Amino acid sequence: MTQTTDNYDDAVYTLASGQPIDESLEFIAAGNTISLVCTPSTTESNTCSSVSTARITAASAPERSTEIRIRLLVLNMRFTGSCNYGGLSSNEITDLFLGQGGHADQMNVCSYGSMQFDRNGFRVLDTPVPCQNSIQIQCDDNAILAQARSSAQQQIGSGACVGGGL
Repeated sequence: MTQTTDNYDDAVYTLASGQPIDESLEFIAAGNTISLVCTPSTTESNTCSSVSTARITAASAPERSTEIRIRLLVLNMRFTGSCNYGGLSSNEITDLFLGQGGHADQMNVCSYGSMQFDRNGFRVLDTPVPCQNSIQIQCDDNAILAQARSSAQQQIGSGACVGGGL
């Protein structure tokens, strides 16, 4: 769950395990939007000590997907410094998506050809993320997000990193 504050900084909040329920203990259907006012905890980061003014907005009926071409930017985060963990290369990631039997082929098969990856619009961006205590020891989602976003913006410009993706 991502919470956007008035100054448009993103903070990642972790939901309790399980499917969310409303005040009448009914499950909230996937795809619905939950808006609420969070009073941040003074003792735990990224936790609400209480919530109020909760509102559930039902998702609209999905549009039929036909001839959808998906342009995809994949961030290949590479931790640098004291936590230099190995990972897949950009070529390996590209092969997972675009290679024979990869994600692109699966998308095409599962959607009966109505949704396809734009192979020319596909890009893997290596994003070095300096290892800090907040990442290595605390595994802070916000710190990882901020470092990955900064790295991507330095490489492709801040205008490419707006909206829901980055």
